[in-house]
Amino acid sequence: MTNKIATILGILAMLAGAFWWFMSYDAQLVKAGDLRSVQMSIQKLNQRLDLSALEQQRRDLQSRVWQFEDRYRKQPMPPHVLNEYRCLVRDLKATTDKINALKGK
Repeated sequence: MTNKIATILGILAMLAGAFWWFMSYDAQLVKAGDLRSVQMSIQKLNQRLDLSALEQQRRDLQSRVWQFEDRYRKQPMPPHVLNEYRCLVRDLKATTDKINALKGK
């Protein structure tokens, strides 16, 4: 009779251990899935922040280009100003290209 009780208790202990292991393993899988979801959210957030910063930079560059064009509308630009203007236009194009690449256009 003692052997039967010990056997039953042993089987119950094994079942409890297997159940505990399964539950902890399942919890790890759920956490790994949540981690992937959080990583994807962070990547999307980083992309939106990069896009926002680039759009602000593009607005600033465009504003400076327009200032040069307004100021030197009726007179020719001096060489050093013309050089800076060309650099601004080149930077504006590069920034616009980066924005279009991020947007997937």
